[in-house]
This record gives sequence, structure tokens and C-alpha cells, in this order.
Amino acid sequence: MKSNRSFLVQLQILTKRMVLRVVRRPLAELPNLIISAFFLFVYDGALGGVFGGTASGTPFDFAKGNFINFILPVSIVSASLSGAASGIYLVEDIESGVFKRYQSMPISRWAIILAPMNVGALRVLLQSSLILLIGIIIGADPAVGNIGFLIVLSIAFIWGMGFAGYSVAAGVKSGSSQGAQAATFLFFPAIFLAPTFVPREALKGWIETIYLNPSFHFSYDGFFWVKPIGELTYLIFVLCLISSLFVTIGYKYKIASVVLFLGYTYIELMDKTTYLNHYYLVSIISFMIIFLPLSNSFSIDSKKKEEIDLIPRWNIDFLKFMICIVYFYAGLAKINSDWLLEAQPLKIWLLGSYNIPLIGESLLQKNWVHYFMSWG
Repeated sequence: MKSNRSFLVQLQILTKRMVLRVVRRPLAELPNLIISAFFLFVYDGALGGVFGGTASGTPFDFAKGNFINFILPVSIVSASLSGAASGIYLVEDIESGVFKRYQSMPISRWAIILAPMNVGALRVLLQSSLILLIGIIIGADPAVGNIGFLIVLSIAFIWGMGFAGYSVAAGVKSGSSQGAQAATFLFFPAIFLAPTFVPREALKGWIETIYLNPSFHFSYDGFFWVKPIGELTYLIFVLCLISSLFVTIGYKYKIASVVLFLGYTYIELMDKTTYLNHYYLVSIISFMIIFLPLSNSFSIDSKKKEEIDLIPRWNIDFLKFMICIVYFYAGLAKINSDWLLEAQPLKIWLLGSYNIPLIGESLLQKNWVHYFMSWG
């Protein structure tokens, strides 16, 4: 009984220390909170009320105006990613030598591990509560009443504890903040691999509509031979999905990166009407990563090696440079009379965004906002 009381006291003290560290860094909480709120506002404004068709007659027919109930959990899950900082906090203790001092003291190892997990769960609970409050303000209405909000917060707390535990394990295993960040980043693309933003009922048939139904496709010069291959076109998308997952976790990296580049680029070359400069960037980067040793550390492939090879800094900086080129020239392309003098096409887009809660019918309809965002 005495040992249990001692453990709880140790856990309380270590948790309090971690909480004070979070309180001293309030601005560190803002990015994740802003991103979560962004998902809530933008996707509700852009997608709320537009569905019907294949989703008509189902609970996901958002023409009835209940999209906020669907998208709110996505924002809460996004807020739960804030638990990733738990592993980073523990790594900071390791790098500063505090962790070694703990080991030399009569402190329970479980208390050292559980303290950052507790703080991570509390951070998730706080951020989820704020997102939930925003959801209530803009019209969230759970089918089971107010108890639904409590259930969601309880699940968020449990999810936050689990996610923080994963982050802590990654931090202890890698011994570096970069390793903890890389491990927890895997969850972010996972959000986009599921029908989280749009219900599965509303996603049926888009490959068929864009690639299989048309009798004519606008091909790129020199790539007239790149065409949809009937029902096997679905296989290309499946291969892209599997290879992207393998690249993400660093399994069979060389083969997966080649398959990802060939598959994704084939999809882009099938019809030039689907062109987007960001898609082109993805093709370029997927080609570049074939030659970059990005699976040298914190990957399944690296676990098979006896020694861990570090990834040269210039590899990461090179990818950053490629992304910067796109946004730099995107900025230059906007230095013209349409953007600067007419606020076009941003004015058209913003005027059509009246569905965005709170600001859609007021702020986004103001002329000065159009010019402010165009110049910004």
C-alpha cells in the first residue's frame, strides 16, 4: 500500500513538472489547434450541403445540413495529434541529462513514462474541448444529446493517452526529437487515407466518371499511349496506395518508391484536364526520393541493419527547396493586374464561400477582404 502511495506521489510530481513545461510554452499549442479549427470551418463551408446523388437518402446526405456532425470528429482526431509532443518532451529530458538523473534516483520507471503520457492526454482533452465548443457554436447537434459530447471527450482522452504512449515509446527508442516527430507523423497521412472528410457513400464512381466513362481523353504530347486500361485502372490506384504506405513506413523502400513514381505519374498522364501544379510536384518528388536514402533511419528497412545510418541534411533541405520553388513562383505568377488590381480569381472563390460558418456570409463578402487576401 505504501509503495502504491509512493508511486502515485512520484507520478503526480513528474506530471506537474510536465504540465508547467506546457504552460510555459502556450504558443506551441496554437498550430495544432488552428489546423483542427481549419478543418472544421473550411470543410464544413466547402462540403456542407453539397452532397446528394449517391449519398441521397442516407444519413450522409449533407444537403440536410448535418455535415458539421460528420466533420467534427475529424477535427478532434486532428487535435489528438498534439499528444505527439509527449515523446518530444521525454527526449528533451534524455538529451539534457534529466532522464539519467531520474534513473539514479529511487523513482519508478513507470512514473517516468506515464507522466508525459498523462500530460499528452490532458493536452488532447483540452484541445478537443475547445474544438468541440467551436462545433457547438456553429451548429453541432449529436443524435444522442449532450451525453454525446461527453462520450466524444472521453474517447478523445483515451485516444490521447494511447497516442502519447506511442510518441513516448518512439522517443525512447530513437533517443531523438526528430525520431519522435517522424514516428507520430505517420498518423497524419492516415487521416487522409480514410473517408474522413467525405462519406464513403459520396465517393463512389469518381474513377469511373473521370477515367473510364469518357470516350476521349486529352493526352500529353509524346504520351498518347498512356490511356486508362479498363477495369485494371483501379489496380493502378491500389498499387499507388500500397506503395505510398510502404514508402511511409520505409518497407522495401527502393521498390516501393519506384512503383509509387510510375503509378502516380501514369495516373497524371492519362488526361491533361486533371493537371494541377501540386500533382506535378508530387510526381517530381516521388521521382527524387527514389535516389535519396530516406529509409536509412526510423524505418522497417533500417531495423534489419545492425547500424543505423543517418539521413544527410542536404537530402531534407533538397526536398524543402523543391517545395519552396513551387510556392515562390506561385507568388511571382500572382504579380499581375488580375490579382493585385481586381483581386481575381480570389474574389470569385470567396464570394462563393458563403457556407463557411461565422465568416462566410459576412467577412468573406467584404471587398477589402478580397484585396487583403490577394495581396497577402
